[in-house]
Amino acid sequence: MGEFCLVHLHKSFTGDEFPPDDPTLPVSDYAKLGALKVIDSEPHSGSGSVTGMYVTASDQHEIWFYDAGLHRLERLDLDYLAYLDAVLVTKGTCGWQYLFADVDLNTTEMHTTAVGLNVMLEKFPEQFPEYDYEPLRQRLEARL
Repeated sequence: MGEFCLVHLHKSFTGDEFPPDDPTLPVSDYAKLGALKVIDSEPHSGSGSVTGMYVTASDQHEIWFYDAGLHRLERLDLDYLAYLDAVLVTKGTCGWQYLFADVDLNTTEMHTTAVGLNVMLEKFPEQFPEYDYEPLRQRLEARL
């Protein structure tokens, strides 16, 4: 299962797309979450999870994923264009963003996410043979 809802960049930077509020995050993450420009969300599932662009003091753009269910904010090893490619290849599978974060998926907290990603990488190559899922499989193995 999964979902994605890409937000037009113009709306992200000038519209009414606001990141969620999570005061349970550490202070530095809480401030970063509040500064995100939302580029992707999950409005129909109601999960509250979003991906956003963070503009650093030196005008660099970073992509961050906020998992509302796990109260985690993770920087992704992707730029905006790579994010767009990845969301289409993964079809918005729940937690796919963790394949691009510095996380350990071999924990109790991340078990369900890891199982879902394994299923995705088992089934999608058959269903969508036009995509190469091997790089994603390698990323998953590196995080287990």
